Amino acid sequence: MAHKSKLTNRCIVFLPANSVLRRVGHPYQNRAPPKRKMPRTAFTRQQIVELEKRFHRQKYLASAERSALAKQLKMTDAQVKTWFQNRRTKWRRQTAEEREAERQAANRLMMSLQAEASKTVYDIRDPLCLSNSSLHALQNLQPWSDGTKSEQE
Repeated sequence: MAHKSKLTNRCIVFLPANSVLRRVGHPYQNRAPPKRKMPRTAFTRQQIVELEKRFHRQKYLASAERSALAKQLKMTDAQVKTWFQNRRTKWRRQTAEEREAERQAANRLMMSLQAEASKTVYDIRDPLCLSNSSLHALQNLQPWSDGTKSEQE
């Protein structure tokens, strides 16, 4: 069997004669050149208004609905499908940002309430404990204190 040799990236690679030459290196180097992209489509204001109205009512379209909307707006099915995909992505990002802003606002409120509560000293003596000397003594027990007299008495 005959072999071909090729110097690739400073090493010799031996391949069978009937094999396809493949370059050793980065995987993207083996790809064919990319296809030319279509130019960006500029939708009319009326098309955008209609697409937004429909999106507000319905986030996903069945193929028949998409075809009918595309025909009504003089667009292709692919354009409507792509527009809806992009709009759903934008919608998800916006709702996630709104939820995060609400979460941060709730955290700020909780922190301010906790700060306010820590400033306020509440008299939490139970009336039942005040009338019963044993319960009153138990309520005034503060194992965490250093043994000095309680501020509440």
